[in-house]
Amino acid sequence: MGPDSHQLVSNVTDRNHAAAIGSRFLRTCKCYLLTQPKPYTWYPTAGGPHTGAEAWVNTGTWEVDTNSYPHGFGELSAAVHKLGMKFLLWFEPERVGHPHSWLATQHPEWLLAGASGTAGAILNEGDPAAFHWLTNHMSALIKANGVDWYREDMNGAGPASAWRNHDPPNRQGITENFYVQGHLAYWDALRAMHPGLRIDSCASGGRRNDLEIMRRAVPLWRSDYPQAAGRKMLAQSNQAFTYALSSWLPFQGTANMGFWEPYFYRSSYVTAFDNGGINTNNAAVQKRAYSEWKQLAPIMLNGDYYPLTPYSLTNTAWMAWQFDLPQTGEGYVQAFRRQDNDEVTRNFRLSGLEPAAQYELRNFDVEGVKKSSGKELMEQGLAVDIPAKPGAAIIIYRRAGSTRAAYKIIRVPKSKFLLSIQ
Repeated sequence: MGPDSHQLVSNVTDRNHAAAIGSRFLRTCKCYLLTQPKPYTWYPTAGGPHTGAEAWVNTGTWEVDTNSYPHGFGELSAAVHKLGMKFLLWFEPERVGHPHSWLATQHPEWLLAGASGTAGAILNEGDPAAFHWLTNHMSALIKANGVDWYREDMNGAGPASAWRNHDPPNRQGITENFYVQGHLAYWDALRAMHPGLRIDSCASGGRRNDLEIMRRAVPLWRSDYPQAAGRKMLAQSNQAFTYALSSWLPFQGTANMGFWEPYFYRSSYVTAFDNGGINTNNAAVQKRAYSEWKQLAPIMLNGDYYPLTPYSLTNTAWMAWQFDLPQTGEGYVQAFRRQDNDEVTRNFRLSGLEPAAQYELRNFDVEGVKKSSGKELMEQGLAVDIPAKPGAAIIIYRRAGSTRAAYKIIRVPKSKFLLSIQ
């Protein structure tokens, strides 16, 4: 599996420097390593990158908190790298919420006045001086702290009202135009200065998943909704997100928020998957979940997507989809029977298969392998049984005689990525 399918580790460190790079950090990290596959990315978080009362509001210049990390994050990132993982650090550079920060007091001319919902002033990335300062400042932090993933957040209501208030009536849109150009150029500059850097567009949970952003970044956290959904709506909301976004975003991330039944963690399987909260009591379940996910993630990232049912949030529905990788003859069907549905079996006609080829199918919950032709699967369909409600089924298939290809990502101009199958 290539580095672009991610098991995430988060919410397991605190702001105490000794705990972060000492025994607690290592114990927690090693507990994740035992799940196999090992995590690819680690980021320290304890409610975000902010400190103090009303913590999320108090953003500013972005410097390392030397009270908690006297030597910066270098020791922590080095420990992460030694364990074979990547290190992600969380930033929110656009919103200057603290009125006494260095930016607010030394360069007020770089700031757009705060407006309703912005939770502070906004750093004007369309200002050339502000752009150059931000680019060089963040580049230095990335280099000094061993950052592999730059995670960018944007909380509050966003900068739109600050843009509008900055323009006279006959020039509406000018500030926004230059700001957006500056923001994209900032990301391009960071990636040019740090060729291995990857960008996670958080944006308060998926609020910037537009085409230009997604050419340069991925959403490791596609929405904040799972944090608020609760047990009643979490599984079907994750199903709905995956159903809709998979037509647009081959790489996206979410979590199952610590519910350990297969219906919940299977509803969370996307290319960046976080089960969260590992401990000795749930390690076996986590190992099973990550083992299943590992088999699906490369197909999900590189394959073609076919919805097999209509979109629905109702409790009486089935929801299902297919991912197919024609280059290797691999694919899978993922199906969900919701809690008020009375159908034990549904039949789904698959797509993208070779009619004359034989396919070996394996249900994650049933022993043994079945065989069927591509023609049968596309014309007669695949019968999926889910006895429990709610319940989830995964049927993975492979064209007889096929082998998995080796993948690599090729960087091409204008921040695009193309998949090369060798």
